[in-house]
Amino acid sequence: MLKKLTLTLCLAALISPLTAEDKPAPARLYAEGIPETGFLTLKTANYTLPIDAASGWTIEKMIYGDHQFGLSNGHYGTVLTPKDGKWWGTGHKEGGREVVHKLKLTVDGKTVPIKADETVSGKRIELIKDSTIWKFKVHVEIVINDDYIYERTQK
Repeated sequence: MLKKLTLTLCLAALISPLTAEDKPAPARLYAEGIPETGFLTLKTANYTLPIDAASGWTIEKMIYGDHQFGLSNGHYGTVLTPKDGKWWGTGHKEGGREVVHKLKLTVDGKTVPIKADETVSGKRIELIKDSTIWKFKVHVEIVINDDYIYERTQK
C-alpha cells in the first residue's frame, strides 16, 4: 500500500500545471531597457511610421496622410543570408535574429525615452539604432519629418 501511495504522489507532481513562478523567464535578445515587443509609432503632420520592436525596431509600414504606401508586413531593414541560405536579420528567425544593443529617440531636438505601444509626434523625429546581424555591427538612422522619410544603414 505504501508503494502505491508514493507512486500516485509522484505522478501528481509530474502532471501539475506550472505556475508563473515555475516557468523560466525567456532570455532577453535586446539590451536591458529596450522593449522586445510592441510598436512605437512616429508621427509628423504628413507621415506615420509604426516601428516594430519584435522585428529589430524597424519600420512596419508607411503612411502618408490617410494612405498606406508601404506594405504591412514590415521588415524594412537589413537582412543577410550568410550561410545555408537561411535568413538573418530584420523580422527573420530562420538563421538568426537581429540583436539590438542601443536605441536613441530624438523628437524636435530633445531625447525622449523609448516606450512600446506609444505614439510620439513632432516636426522632426530621429530613431538611431545600433545592432548586430550575424557577425556585422549595424548602425541605422531613421529620420521622419513633414516632407520625407529617410533611412540609412551603415556597417
